[in-house]
Amino acid sequence: MTAPVATRAGAGGSLARQRVEGADIVDLLQTWVLIGVPGLVVVAALFVGRSRVRALLGFLVLAALVVVFVLTPGGGPSAALVGVVGLAAVATGRGSHLDDEQPEHHEQRRRYTTAASE
Repeated sequence: MTAPVATRAGAGGSLARQRVEGADIVDLLQTWVLIGVPGLVVVAALFVGRSRVRALLGFLVLAALVVVFVLTPGGGPSAALVGVVGLAAVATGRGSHLDDEQPEHHEQRRRYTTAASE
């Protein structure tokens, strides 16, 4: 989307273009509401548990969100914020060999099953 442009007649009949103040903030807010918040909810859902495949998909969605916010006017700090979420996911070992050592919830559950007790 492009920001609205106000024009005025300048010296010699040329047109000078000026950006309307505050137009980028609306675009950034719309991007957060339509793409950022739902994207982060999907990422949070993908990082639940310790699956490598879900973690890989979560990192791909995070990368796509960073690209969207970098391309949005005024979205540099937003892209950095999404990048920090990705950094936190990497720091906790999501999608790495550490996931193999962590049992899934359904693998360690013993109550309310018909399996014989050990």
